[in-house]
Amino acid sequence: MKHAILTFLFLILTIVAVWSKSDDPITNGINYVMNRDLVSDVQDSMQDNRFLKRVYPLIFRKADQASTVPELDRDFVEWEGKQISGVNIIQQEVFEINERSGRIQLFNDVLRFANMIHPKTRMSILEHNLFVSEGDSLNPDLLVANLQYLYDLGLYSELAFSIGDTEDESIEIDLSMREKFFLQMSAKLLNSRKMQVRLMDRNFLGLGHSMKHVWYVDPRDRESLGWETAYTYPNMLSRFITGDFSYLSLLGQGSLQLGFQRDFLYPFYSDFGGLDFGTEHSAPPQDSVMVKKRQYGAWYAHAFSNLEYPRYLYSALALDYIEHQVSPEGLSWQDSFFALGCLGYSSSQYRYNQGLSSFLDSDYLPNGHLFQLLYGYEFGELKQRPFLGVHGAFSSYLKPGHYLYTKVVWDSYFDGSEAEQSFIALEPVYISPSQRIGNMEVRSLIRSRIIKSFKTLAVQTIKLSDDIFFRDGSEA
Repeated sequence: MKHAILTFLFLILTIVAVWSKSDDPITNGINYVMNRDLVSDVQDSMQDNRFLKRVYPLIFRKADQASTVPELDRDFVEWEGKQISGVNIIQQEVFEINERSGRIQLFNDVLRFANMIHPKTRMSILEHNLFVSEGDSLNPDLLVANLQYLYDLGLYSELAFSIGDTEDESIEIDLSMREKFFLQMSAKLLNSRKMQVRLMDRNFLGLGHSMKHVWYVDPRDRESLGWETAYTYPNMLSRFITGDFSYLSLLGQGSLQLGFQRDFLYPFYSDFGGLDFGTEHSAPPQDSVMVKKRQYGAWYAHAFSNLEYPRYLYSALALDYIEHQVSPEGLSWQDSFFALGCLGYSSSQYRYNQGLSSFLDSDYLPNGHLFQLLYGYEFGELKQRPFLGVHGAFSSYLKPGHYLYTKVVWDSYFDGSEAEQSFIALEPVYISPSQRIGNMEVRSLIRSRIIKSFKTLAVQTIKLSDDIFFRDGSEA
């Protein structure tokens, strides 16, 4: 009965409620558009908040028939301090072929062909992604953190470290891995005048790099509308620095983004940071005026080692400068310098949950919590105001197989004693245990977004778009 009530409540939550209460524009008679508007949706807000990006990516892992098992099915503490005499990497085929499974031969042939065309990650790339090497003394926390880093790359469906003793009282570490098949080609008809053709490979040429190219065409007039491309280079120069590049060119709209950052890799590193640059422009017919925007950003964070891993405290600072060029003249856009500080507490590990990679990124679920307190100030050309934010992420197994993940966000600027451009968002996710119906095993995934905004500008909207929970990341 309890399970039925819980399922019913989450079904009700799937009706996403979005209220946009637009009060009078808070412009005080000045014709301008805030350059740090509320981001177009909650997910974009999460991406803009660099401190939340590292925590709780929905990364999953294949497992045996057990519904959920701890990440640390082996206790690495037993070998703590022992010298590592060797590290062996074992790459398995993407698709496992079982001749005795009763599959038709054509199906096995398709799997063999997929294994053949899939480029496995090069061994040198894999070696540079490890936190341990031959000659080191084993730190169990580094091994756990290394697992999380490898899963965060999103390239693997299975990963496991195993440790064996040697005759000279040292140890050998075996890393067994199975990659995902990532080459994706698809086409989608967005409307009668717009079609999207997509090519994506998250392990380009076996380098571990991610590539995406999207072409937009008008199927009625048979002409190109524009294109976008993105490229991600993780672990540049073997320094665990990630480079990101993206470019968009559409009629009346364009953008260029370039960034470099070292994500949270505690306890392997205690210091993290990044730099980014972006430029955007809009013009008729997309907009009534020509607007060009440039944004420069930098951030730095430090994790404190006074708690036992995986718990840790951290502080961070982010700086952003935004400038605009507007044509025709006479309209004012808000140029500003924005400083944002953060205090955070994180504690998370992962658990396996089988059979989710058909609709999620893989089969590996976060288990833990995060709390962040953010304070900032916008030094604007036309307006100066403080910013306050509280972010939380919580995930837990209610009972074996029942999984609940919740993200809570409250962000607001302040004008005197009143909040403006403020919103609160709740994003719950529920995943049920695997159940057998005839010859099929099924799960239920129930999620929603509940958003309430206050005193937004007349030109602002809050909408739902990219969804990280699903494999293709398509627009909702």
